[in-house]
Amino acid sequence: MTNEQKKDWFLKLDPNGRIPVLVDNTQSPPFCVMETSAELLYLLKFADKDDKFGFKDELERNEALQWLFFWHGSGAPYQGQLNHFGKFAKDKIPYAIERFKNETLRVYGVLEIRLS
Repeated sequence: MTNEQKKDWFLKLDPNGRIPVLVDNTQSPPFCVMETSAELLYLLKFADKDDKFGFKDELERNEALQWLFFWHGSGAPYQGQLNHFGKFAKDKIPYAIERFKNETLRVYGVLEIRLS
């Protein structure tokens, strides 16, 4: 709420100015990773040394990637727009609120079908 992520120090980590950002200080120089899906894949590759969370079966791995990209491309943007128009926009636009609410619910419905 203070827009700390728009300040120069943060923009050096993530030029897009979005939260979260991952900084791997075990690398020299420290390595920054932005975008949550990329952060998850980075952690899987570099932090899961025993391959407990990875996939040895390529079809299973590909299915997991499909759902990761589905959320990143659909769920996160719709939910973000719903939050913006529903909570933060100065002018409340009923059409925008309803559209992004319905799309967010639709995406959660697709996930519910897959998870059940």
